[in-house]
Amino acid sequence: MQANLVAQLRHYHLFCTLPEDAFELLVGQARLLNFKNEEAIFFQNQAAERFYFVVDGIVKLSRLSQDGQEKVIEIVKPGNAFGEAIMFMDKQFYPVDAYAIEATQVYSFPSRLYKELLETHPSACLKILGWLSMRLHARLNEIETLTLQNATHRVIRYIIQQLPNDAKDGHKINLDIPKRLIASRLSIQPETFSRIMNKLKTQGIIQVHSREIEIVDLAKLIDYDDL
Repeated sequence: MQANLVAQLRHYHLFCTLPEDAFELLVGQARLLNFKNEEAIFFQNQAAERFYFVVDGIVKLSRLSQDGQEKVIEIVKPGNAFGEAIMFMDKQFYPVDAYAIEATQVYSFPSRLYKELLETHPSACLKILGWLSMRLHARLNEIETLTLQNATHRVIRYIIQQLPNDAKDGHKINLDIPKRLIASRLSIQPETFSRIMNKLKTQGIIQVHSREIEIVDLAKLIDYDDL
């Protein structure tokens, strides 16, 4: 494993609290995997024996609804892990499908070994549980947004989440995933997403150039009240 990637892993929430010998043991069991665009990494209800860290590319976590529609649960970008929480569940099966949505490289780690290392080092375990609790809180906030806020609010919230804290008028962001996946993530139709983007553009709040969004009036975007 490359030294820069080892350093990146060492600072990630799942690994930073492990003692050095435990971290080295886990890294020694890692597998580097490469996936093509639209290639499956794992399927829903498959036994969850490993968790993953995205090195390069993008991963889509999704489920199929009862009417056969795909619902995007999460988009995982480089520098983030997925499939890790399942090791703490009684029934360890993946609850979603995972697909690469472009050429993607991930490291996979054995869940059983990681859990054993946490059991051996209780202080590390407590810190990890704290991090997982924060992630749960974030998911609850997302559920509130998806159930209580309308489509326009969801799109605006998504755009704002892509901005750095010091963003100003004129800041540009690139949508690095297809708009249909963003729409699915926000529980709206692609046509609705496009209509809202056009409305914000017409109102002089944003400009859209293919996948690039320019923030024309950040204050109006943040304080948008036509909800």
